[in-house]
Amino acid sequence: MKQIKSDWWRWVILTAPLFILAGIFYGVYSNATTAPYTYEEDKRFKSLENGTNLNLSSSKLFIGNGAGKATAQSMSGDATITNLGVLTLTSGTTDGNLVQRTIRYLYDFSISGGSDVGTISLDATLPANAVITRSYVYVVTQETSSPINATTGVACGSATLQTAANETGVSAGSFIEGDSSGTAASFKKVGASPCTVTLTIGTGNLTAGKFVGFANYVIIQ
Repeated sequence: MKQIKSDWWRWVILTAPLFILAGIFYGVYSNATTAPYTYEEDKRFKSLENGTNLNLSSSKLFIGNGAGKATAQSMSGDATITNLGVLTLTSGTTDGNLVQRTIRYLYDFSISGGSDVGTISLDATLPANAVITRSYVYVVTQETSSPINATTGVACGSATLQTAANETGVSAGSFIEGDSSGTAASFKKVGASPCTVTLTIGTGNLTAGKFVGFANYVIIQ
């Protein structure tokens, strides 16, 4: 037993330097072959992470250049930015509220029915103060009615998208122009509250029909 202990300590003493050298070699080799940045670059990235020791002129942004390096640049073109982070659009540029948007609504007799009573929600809404610049309908299935011709009209609150009319003679695959045709005189405005697009059926009951409607709009602030 004493001989075994003696041999064990001798083995530790003889091999320890080898393990130390192996560790040093591995560290040097790893840094030399796998480290993506130099020591100075690594210090800069650490400063960037910590938000310290960074020099950046007022209102400048770090932008990657063609060589893949971060450089200080000013925001220009359609917008500028201050050193407080306030973004300002330049003259002639519109914000997101003035970009034209489109809603889509659907009527399907097989789902909603077609009785000449009240209104049918078409599961689409327009935001408050929306100005409807264009509205139109695509007929998927021709409308039929009984015992007399029914009229259909589409509105969103007080804004009329499609004036009530008999559309039973319009065949599938046709487009029907709405009340807003793209000219300023035909624009319709939603009130101060959002509204739901509804279909009103009058004079008779629909017995078939399906159409998809669209309304282009912008928002007035």
